[in-house]
Amino acid sequence: MRFLYLDMDWKKYVEIDQRYFRPTEVDILLGDSSKARKVLNWQPKVTFKELAKMMTDADMEIARREKIINEHQEVK
Repeated sequence: MRFLYLDMDWKKYVEIDQRYFRPTEVDILLGDSSKARKVLNWQPKVTFKELAKMMTDADMEIARREKIINEHQEVK
């Protein structure tokens, strides 16, 4: 989701190392909020896509600030 939002090809930036997979790795994990919706009358305030965008934007802002700090330190 983040790579799509940033118009980047994830395959250029992600390296998969089989050593870190668990022996009984679950291929698909799905959450189900239907009980919370029903019992608590709960509704999410943001969609999954909006949440992913918010998280990506926050990470990009942190990266931007770190870049500025690193560039400033190199000048000294």
